[in-house]
Amino acid sequence: MDFSVLLAIGFLGLSWILIRPRRSREASFAPTPQQIAEQRRTARDEVAALQVRLAEQGRELEAALQTRAVLMETLIADADERIADLRQQIEFAAPAGELPPAGDSRDQDERRRRAA
Repeated sequence: MDFSVLLAIGFLGLSWILIRPRRSREASFAPTPQQIAEQRRTARDEVAALQVRLAEQGRELEAALQTRAVLMETLIADADERIADLRQQIEFAAPAGELPPAGDSRDQDERRRRAA
């Protein structure tokens, strides 16, 4: 036999030995059905946890909005009361021919008390 034929057979045999374990290692990286099922369970658990967090954040936002709405209603009621007071002061001052000076009616009341 020729030396080159022996060398070719040896090269092919060595290549087959080296390539064969790589294929089996690559095959071992493929997920097993158990691993796939575990990944699905993990994904479901993560989605459920995210849904819970989302619901909690929604409740927190709703509570914050309700708090702000109550505060806004209180401020509006205070403003309406103050407007009514100012209108009443204007009505009482108008027949006498004097209009109250611009500014806060509470400040005016305080000034009148100090002056008296």
